[in-house]
Amino acid sequence: MFWIMLTTAALLVFGGLLAVLPSKRERQIGQMRIEARKQGIHIGSDTLPNVNAPLVERVTSGGKIRKPTIQCVVWGKHYSDDSATFPSWRLLKSDKGNTPIEGFEANPPLDNTQSSLNGSYWISVQEVLDSIPKEIAALQCTPQSVAWIGVERLDSSPDEFICQMSTALDRLMDLNVAIGMKDNS
Repeated sequence: MFWIMLTTAALLVFGGLLAVLPSKRERQIGQMRIEARKQGIHIGSDTLPNVNAPLVERVTSGGKIRKPTIQCVVWGKHYSDDSATFPSWRLLKSDKGNTPIEGFEANPPLDNTQSSLNGSYWISVQEVLDSIPKEIAALQCTPQSVAWIGVERLDSSPDEFICQMSTALDRLMDLNVAIGMKDNS
Protein backbone atom coordinates (compact mmCIF):
# COMPACT_ATOMS: atom_id res chain seq x y z
CA MET A 1 0.00 0.00 0.00
CA PHE A 2 2.87 2.33 0.85
CA TRP A 3 4.40 1.90 -2.63
CA ILE A 4 1.10 2.64 -4.37
CA MET A 5 0.68 5.90 -2.44
CA LEU A 6 4.31 6.88 -3.02
CA THR A 7 4.02 6.19 -6.77
CA THR A 8 0.75 8.15 -7.00
CA ALA A 9 2.28 11.12 -5.16
CA ALA A 10 5.38 11.06 -7.39
CA LEU A 11 3.20 10.93 -10.53
CA LEU A 12 1.09 13.87 -9.33
CA VAL A 13 4.17 15.99 -8.61
CA PHE A 14 5.89 15.03 -11.88
CA GLY A 15 2.66 15.45 -13.90
CA GLY A 16 2.01 18.89 -12.40
CA LEU A 17 5.54 19.93 -13.27
CA LEU A 18 5.13 18.80 -16.88
CA ALA A 19 1.81 20.64 -17.17
CA VAL A 20 3.42 24.05 -16.50
CA LEU A 21 6.45 23.60 -18.78
CA PRO A 22 6.08 25.19 -22.25
CA SER A 23 5.68 22.91 -25.25
CA LYS A 24 8.19 22.86 -28.13
CA ARG A 25 5.91 25.11 -30.22
CA GLU A 26 5.51 27.61 -27.35
CA ARG A 27 9.29 27.77 -26.90
CA GLN A 28 9.80 28.37 -30.65
CA ILE A 29 7.20 31.16 -30.71
CA GLY A 30 8.78 32.70 -27.61
CA GLN A 31 12.21 32.73 -29.27
CA MET A 32 10.71 34.19 -32.45
CA ARG A 33 9.05 37.00 -30.46
CA ILE A 34 12.30 37.80 -28.64
CA GLU A 35 14.12 38.12 -31.97
CA ALA A 36 11.31 40.29 -33.37
CA ARG A 37 11.51 42.65 -30.39
CA LYS A 38 15.25 43.03 -31.02
CA GLN A 39 14.35 44.28 -34.52
CA GLY A 40 11.92 46.91 -33.21
CA ILE A 41 8.66 45.02 -33.66
CA HIS A 42 6.23 45.28 -30.76
CA ILE A 43 4.07 42.25 -30.05
CA GLY A 44 0.76 42.04 -28.21
CA SER A 45 -2.65 40.42 -28.42
CA ASP A 46 -6.04 41.62 -29.55
CA THR A 47 -9.57 40.31 -29.88
CA LEU A 48 -11.23 40.94 -33.23
CA PRO A 49 -14.80 40.46 -34.40
CA ASN A 50 -15.07 37.25 -36.41
CA VAL A 51 -16.72 38.55 -39.58
CA ASN A 52 -16.49 35.09 -41.17
CA ALA A 53 -18.30 33.26 -38.36
CA PRO A 54 -21.14 30.98 -39.49
CA LEU A 55 -24.69 31.91 -38.54
CA VAL A 56 -24.69 29.23 -35.82
CA GLU A 57 -22.02 31.20 -33.95
CA ARG A 58 -23.82 34.53 -34.43
CA VAL A 59 -27.18 33.56 -32.89
CA THR A 60 -27.98 31.34 -29.91
CA SER A 61 -30.66 28.66 -30.10
CA GLY A 62 -32.85 31.06 -28.10
CA GLY A 63 -32.51 33.76 -30.76
CA LYS A 64 -30.13 36.05 -28.87
CA ILE A 65 -27.51 37.76 -30.97
CA ARG A 66 -23.89 36.92 -30.17
CA LYS A 67 -20.78 38.70 -31.35
CA PRO A 68 -18.21 36.00 -32.18
CA THR A 69 -14.59 37.01 -31.73
CA ILE A 70 -11.17 35.58 -32.46
CA GLN A 71 -8.04 35.96 -30.35
CA CYS A 72 -5.04 37.12 -32.38
CA VAL A 73 -1.44 38.19 -32.02
CA VAL A 74 -0.47 41.75 -33.03
CA TRP A 75 2.91 42.42 -34.64
CA GLY A 76 3.46 46.14 -35.15
CA LYS A 77 5.92 48.97 -35.60
CA HIS A 78 5.67 52.53 -34.29
CA TYR A 79 6.29 55.58 -36.45
CA SER A 80 9.40 57.54 -35.55
CA ASP A 81 7.71 60.90 -36.30
CA ASP A 82 4.77 61.66 -34.00
CA SER A 83 4.11 65.09 -35.48
CA ALA A 84 2.94 63.93 -38.93
CA THR A 85 -0.63 62.98 -39.81
CA PHE A 86 -0.99 59.34 -40.85
CA PRO A 87 -4.05 57.51 -42.18
CA SER A 88 -6.05 55.48 -39.68
CA TRP A 89 -7.98 52.34 -40.68
CA ARG A 90 -8.39 48.62 -39.98
CA LEU A 91 -9.08 45.96 -42.60
CA LEU A 92 -10.46 42.60 -41.46
CA LYS A 93 -10.02 39.51 -43.63
CA SER A 94 -13.50 38.67 -44.87
CA ASP A 95 -15.07 36.14 -47.23
CA LYS A 96 -17.60 38.70 -48.41
CA GLY A 97 -15.68 41.96 -48.06
CA ASN A 98 -14.24 43.90 -50.95
CA THR A 99 -13.99 47.47 -49.73
CA PRO A 100 -11.46 48.93 -50.31
CA ILE A 101 -9.49 45.73 -51.08
CA GLU A 102 -10.80 42.39 -52.36
CA GLY A 103 -11.09 39.85 -49.52
CA PHE A 104 -11.06 42.49 -46.78
CA GLU A 105 -13.63 44.76 -45.17
CA ALA A 106 -13.01 47.97 -43.31
CA ASN A 107 -13.95 47.79 -39.64
CA PRO A 108 -15.21 50.31 -38.67
CA PRO A 109 -16.33 51.41 -42.15
CA LEU A 110 -14.11 54.00 -43.80
CA ASP A 111 -15.15 57.61 -43.25
CA ASN A 112 -14.86 60.41 -45.83
CA THR A 113 -11.23 61.17 -44.95
CA GLN A 114 -10.16 57.55 -45.32
CA SER A 115 -12.25 57.01 -48.45
CA SER A 116 -10.57 60.01 -50.09
CA LEU A 117 -7.21 58.19 -50.15
CA ASN A 118 -6.48 57.69 -53.82
CA GLY A 119 -6.68 54.36 -55.62
CA SER A 120 -2.91 54.03 -55.94
CA TYR A 121 -2.68 54.06 -52.11
CA TRP A 122 -4.99 51.04 -51.83
CA ILE A 123 -3.16 49.29 -54.70
CA SER A 124 0.07 49.74 -52.73
CA VAL A 125 -1.64 48.40 -49.58
CA GLN A 126 -2.76 45.37 -51.66
CA GLU A 127 0.88 44.79 -52.68
CA VAL A 128 1.90 44.86 -49.02
CA LEU A 129 -0.88 42.37 -48.21
CA ASP A 130 0.43 40.06 -50.95
CA SER A 131 3.89 40.03 -49.33
CA ILE A 132 2.77 39.66 -45.71
CA PRO A 133 2.29 36.29 -43.91
CA LYS A 134 -0.98 34.71 -45.05
CA GLU A 135 -2.30 33.87 -41.57
CA ILE A 136 -3.54 37.45 -41.37
CA ALA A 137 -6.82 38.31 -39.65
CA ALA A 138 -6.46 42.11 -39.98
CA LEU A 139 -4.16 44.88 -41.08
CA GLN A 140 -4.29 48.07 -39.07
CA CYS A 141 -2.90 51.60 -39.38
CA THR A 142 -3.24 54.10 -36.57
CA PRO A 143 -1.69 57.55 -36.13
CA GLN A 144 0.98 55.89 -33.94
CA SER A 145 1.75 52.57 -35.65
CA VAL A 146 1.08 49.95 -38.30
CA ALA A 147 0.22 46.38 -37.35
CA TRP A 148 -0.34 42.90 -38.73
CA ILE A 149 -2.91 40.98 -36.69
CA GLY A 150 -3.19 37.23 -37.11
CA VAL A 151 -1.83 33.83 -36.08
CA GLU A 152 1.89 33.12 -36.02
CA ARG A 153 3.08 30.26 -38.17
CA LEU A 154 5.98 27.92 -37.73
CA ASP A 155 5.98 26.23 -41.15
CA SER A 156 8.95 28.38 -42.21
CA SER A 157 12.01 29.43 -40.28
CA PRO A 158 11.45 32.07 -37.57
CA ASP A 159 14.04 34.33 -39.22
CA GLU A 160 12.15 34.17 -42.53
CA PHE A 161 8.84 34.99 -40.81
CA ILE A 162 10.38 37.94 -38.93
CA CYS A 163 12.11 39.26 -42.06
CA GLN A 164 8.91 38.99 -44.10
CA MET A 165 6.92 40.73 -41.37
CA SER A 166 9.46 43.50 -40.81
CA THR A 167 9.79 44.22 -44.52
CA ALA A 168 6.03 44.39 -45.05
CA LEU A 169 5.46 46.64 -42.02
CA ASP A 170 8.29 48.93 -43.16
CA ARG A 171 6.73 49.19 -46.64
CA LEU A 172 3.36 50.10 -45.13
CA MET A 173 4.99 52.68 -42.86
CA ASP A 174 6.86 54.21 -45.82
CA LEU A 175 3.61 54.40 -47.77
CA ASN A 176 1.86 56.15 -44.86
CA VAL A 177 4.79 58.49 -44.25
CA ALA A 178 4.62 59.52 -47.92
CA ILE A 179 0.87 60.21 -47.53
CA GLY A 180 1.53 62.10 -44.26
CA MET A 181 4.18 64.26 -45.95
CA LYS A 182 1.75 65.17 -48.73
CA ASP A 183 -0.91 66.13 -46.17
CA ASN A 184 1.52 68.27 -44.17
CA SER A 185 2.87 70.10 -47.25
